[in-house]
Amino acid sequence: DQAVDYWAFGVVVFELVTGETPFYARGRSQVDMFKHIVLDHYEMPTYVDEEAKSLIEKLLVRRQNKRLGNLANGYLDIKTHTWFINANVEFKKIIKKEAKVPWVPQIKDAFDTSNFEDMSSFKRERETTRRLRRSEQELFKGF
Repeated sequence: DQAVDYWAFGVVVFELVTGETPFYARGRSQVDMFKHIVLDHYEMPTYVDEEAKSLIEKLLVRRQNKRLGNLANGYLDIKTHTWFINANVEFKKIIKKEAKVPWVPQIKDAFDTSNFEDMSSFKRERETTRRLRRSEQELFKGF
């Protein structure tokens, strides 16, 4: 249901604020990463401001019935969180596509990737990891 979308949104906010994923670390195996996900174990960098930290921590909650967005007020709890309020996010303008964007990337054509990082080394690293065994997949049952 939508509760997993709220959790995924917490991951995206973490990545946007820190530039890193909350559960991956270089040198950590895929199995260890999945264990961190299941156990809801991640480290919040000290430079993350309190409002962003609050939003992320309320979204990256293992139990769906305690996760922001999945409570009595639904998604409105997310939209009215202080992180969005203090950033003056105007959801109505966003929905109507009337919001002014803070930055417009310069692109040469539809195939221009100059605004993205070179991920070729990441691809090589990922290709060497093994698939999860059935017993490891079972760790995620019911998540």
